Amino acid sequence: MKHFLFLVALATALVFSSCQDEKVVKDLCELMDDVVFKNYCLENFDTNNDSKLDKNEVDAVYSINVEGLEIVSLKGIEHFSKLEYIFAANCKRLRKVTIPNTVICIEDNAFYGCNSLESVTIGKNVTSIGNNAFYGCNSLKSISIPSSVTSIGNNAFYGCSSLKSISIPNSVTSIGNNAFYGCTGE
Repeated sequence: MKHFLFLVALATALVFSSCQDEKVVKDLCELMDDVVFKNYCLENFDTNNDSKLDKNEVDAVYSINVEGLEIVSLKGIEHFSKLEYIFAANCKRLRKVTIPNTVICIEDNAFYGCNSLESVTIGKNVTSIGNNAFYGCNSLKSISIPSSVTSIGNNAFYGCSSLKSISIPNSVTSIGNNAFYGCTGE
């Protein structure tokens, strides 16, 4: 009897989990908590104009460029399964970013001037952090660089004056000029 109840509970959990996954696929917008980011995604990726982002629409996205928009959060970006590039320079209100595992390179100037950015989680497949990638992100307090990263570009964290801790793995074989200039931790 206990074995049967366990199997019923397990099956229920799997069905519930599948329903949740299916809900995410039906409309990714439900997971986005930032109206500006949601509107950007709908304007650029809602190909069937139903005011939703379904799995096919999300899977067709390889690049997101929200430069200069008044975005506070990129929540939901982790569900773009084919996303390779994110460009969010000068998003002055952006506070937190999780770079998905699908991204392999943080491009030059990707988060340049995001002076409210406090927290960054870098996906496990990122291999390089480009020149000026986080230049001027003076609210950034800490960052952990995954062991997949092999290079950090020139001025990558230049002027990140609040940066108090950084973990650089042994996999990093190249660090550009002034990569951490002005990182005083104040």
